[in-house]
Amino acid sequence: MHVSAARLRAFLDRYRFESIIFCVAFILQIVVFLLHLHAFGNSAKAFSTYPGGGDAEEHLALAESLLLTGAFAQQENDVPGPLLETLRMPLYPSILAATLALTNHNYALTIIIQLIPASFALVVLYLFLCEFLPKRVAFAGSLLAAFDAERLIDVNQFGTESYFFLLLFAGMLFVARLLKSPEKTLRYSALAALMFGLATLTRYFAFFLGIGTFLFLGAVCLWRHWRRAFPLRACIKPGVVFIAVFLVVVLPWSIRNYVHFDTFRLSVSPQWNLYLRKVVRIYEYKLGLQGVSHDSITKKLEDDFYRDTGASREYALDTYYLKDFRYRDYFENRGRAVITDHYGLYLKIATWRFIPWTTDSALSMIAGYIDRHFLSLQDIFDKTGVQPFPHIFWAGRLFWIATYGIFCLAFVLYHRIFLSERFLPLLYSGALTLLTGMGAEWSFTTRHKLPFVLIFYGVGLFAVLLLSNSLRSRMRITKPQ
Repeated sequence: MHVSAARLRAFLDRYRFESIIFCVAFILQIVVFLLHLHAFGNSAKAFSTYPGGGDAEEHLALAESLLLTGAFAQQENDVPGPLLETLRMPLYPSILAATLALTNHNYALTIIIQLIPASFALVVLYLFLCEFLPKRVAFAGSLLAAFDAERLIDVNQFGTESYFFLLLFAGMLFVARLLKSPEKTLRYSALAALMFGLATLTRYFAFFLGIGTFLFLGAVCLWRHWRRAFPLRACIKPGVVFIAVFLVVVLPWSIRNYVHFDTFRLSVSPQWNLYLRKVVRIYEYKLGLQGVSHDSITKKLEDDFYRDTGASREYALDTYYLKDFRYRDYFENRGRAVITDHYGLYLKIATWRFIPWTTDSALSMIAGYIDRHFLSLQDIFDKTGVQPFPHIFWAGRLFWIATYGIFCLAFVLYHRIFLSERFLPLLYSGALTLLTGMGAEWSFTTRHKLPFVLIFYGVGLFAVLLLSNSLRSRMRITKPQ
């Protein structure tokens, strides 16, 4: 007993910050879990209630299909029988199915188990931040991330966040360690590729994050070769290992799609987002309907599809045809034609929507969620005669604008620090953020940028400390003797 206690004490002394982060994150997640349980009961609905909408119900349906039939398929109401899934990636529904089987379909216990990797994700985030920030700043930033309200709600759903964040942060951690000495760390290349491959099998867009990581590593290696005359072979080995392992990890799912659908593509997500997101957005802006309604645009695209292909109207476009690889040529050709005809507008929309995406906050969404399900915030504010939600909406945006402003000021004053090789992981994080914002589905939803928001808590805190230290130094210098 004394030996076990001593080992535990030694472990906690060695991993003090990691233990605190894990415990704080887990306790906060349990508090939100208990609130959901109290509001909705131990039901599927309790853990499928994203504030801004989500995929929880589909993930649960896929998991139950795996348990009941052994097929990765969903039964839609308006399609002919169960269809093999082509949109969602397989890893999370498979883990969810295994957990449901382990807990005998106890939804609450399944979520509690899911909260463990969600807590570990913040520990890995801390380790990643330690690669380029002071240890105490990384610790404080990770603790701030644990309190993020959107994260707390998302990880308490049947969603990919718990596992995706863990895999993404682990991949970024190994990349950060690789960037320190690319000529000696082939194992970090393989581990990073493994994490990004598994992240891709969890959420499709991680495929592009993996490819972006490969290109970033290649650019850094070539820069180092040019600047320091590193042997070219030593420079390119990490990138070769990364792309090889990454493609091997996703290959089984690619082969599955080839066997069933005669294509090596991983998902129909590109044709889905191209046709139902970007094409719709282009027409939306062209007709001046942005922010109003695009139901009429979607109806026109549906009519064009049925007319051009002769497909039966018995089945819906979004739940059947857009999930069918056989129609990808039509969707992609039509989408490219629309983009080509409106290329200037396409670039304008991509740039314009990136701006609010970076500054948008989940604050108003979270407030509305609390108001609907837990506490009537509207009634409280009505007594004061204040309409809260417009103010909350802009408060969230102003917070991020101010945060970016502080960071930019710190960068201007301390650019030598931020441009040093030590901060390559920060540049890497920014590159992945830019790729996500410009390449995703042109949505203002903050779920897509949430992992990078969690990273920026530490970065923003570091910028604040730099500026505060600079201000104190100037005050000491100018203080009268």
